[in-house]
Amino acid sequence: MGIDDFAFLKGHSYGTIVCDLVTHHPIALLPDRKPETISLWLKNHPLIQVVSRDGYQAFRQAISEASSSILQVYDRWHFIRAARRQFDSYLASILPSIISFEKGKEIDKAPYFETKAQRQQRERLEKKWALIKIVQQEYKKGKKKSELAREFNLNPRTITKYIKTTSKPIQLNRKRKRQTDGFHEKIEQLERAGKTVRQIYAYI
Repeated sequence: MGIDDFAFLKGHSYGTIVCDLVTHHPIALLPDRKPETISLWLKNHPLIQVVSRDGYQAFRQAISEASSSILQVYDRWHFIRAARRQFDSYLASILPSIISFEKGKEIDKAPYFETKAQRQQRERLEKKWALIKIVQQEYKKGKKKSELAREFNLNPRTITKYIKTTSKPIQLNRKRKRQTDGFHEKIEQLERAGKTVRQIYAYI
């Protein structure tokens, strides 16, 4: 069988759907996604041997509590997504965000290996550098900063900054801070307890 959660009302209340993985038909709808609810249902169906699930902690806990003999299988979609994230993370750890070449050798091509985020950042910087050069060219032709600001819909201070720029913007590999940093363990505990996203957000 396979299990997954669904929203009765997103951010407020969730249920659990149970499907037969052979016929692909739903066989049960549970009123919530709490571990005790799922565990009780599994105990009432002792013939179940294999359960496919995602990474939701409550599912893992419920299946383990129901029977240690049930084989838990990570569903294909989440497995592929997790494997891809691990692969991207590994590439990011072994490849630098900037590759320097010897003087006298100009290579405009981007590094062969780069993550999606790195590619998007590189493309943004290339567009920004192209805009900077256009602004500088128009300024040299005699256009005023105020005219350039109106023409390119930019702040006059940004125009001044672009005019003074002498080198291409550097691509940095920065890890953005998140508001949830430092709360991962508590969030997992609340999630295992069956709390909704809205309830967890209010608690944090």
